[in-house]
Amino acid sequence: MTDTDQPQPVAAQKTTYRLILAGGGHAQLSVLKALANSAAQVDAVLITPSTRQIYSGMLPGWMAGHYSLSDCMIDLRPLAEAAGVRLLSGKVVGIDAGQRRVELSDGTRLDYDVLSLDVGSETDTSWLEAAGTHLLPVKPLGEFIKQWPNVLAAASQDYRLVVVGGGAAGVELAFAAQQAFV
Repeated sequence: MTDTDQPQPVAAQKTTYRLILAGGGHAQLSVLKALANSAAQVDAVLITPSTRQIYSGMLPGWMAGHYSLSDCMIDLRPLAEAAGVRLLSGKVVGIDAGQRRVELSDGTRLDYDVLSLDVGSETDTSWLEAAGTHLLPVKPLGEFIKQWPNVLAAASQDYRLVVVGGGAAGVELAFAAQQAFV
């Protein structure tokens, strides 16, 4: 038997993992559900600016007047509690992947073994400057929701609305807008 045939020591396995969930979007909801149903040793933290998130799948129904805004909200507090996840109000503003560390807007630094990013998206409208104030991106949702009443007010006059984007979500938004204008 040569030295290379000798059994090598097994590195001690880590029993508790530090998981940071940045943002409270759809993907994080699945992680919270999995953690709630798991016996895994995880020290998890959910970092989000708001403990209530808008469920984007209900946005067309809200636009059409079928739901109130509160009907479209998901309260993250009970979900985090059921999963044994600490909930921090804040925003991740920096990531040091080499050190496996995030920095929050208040300067707090947290180390992680696994980082899950689900902070939402924003539409880059810089290339659509010709549309000026007549442009209303759906993302971020909070801004869209603030501006939608202005669209409805303008629609009481002669108004044309164009939905740019495809797929089921774009079609649902177009139908919801049509319903809202009737």
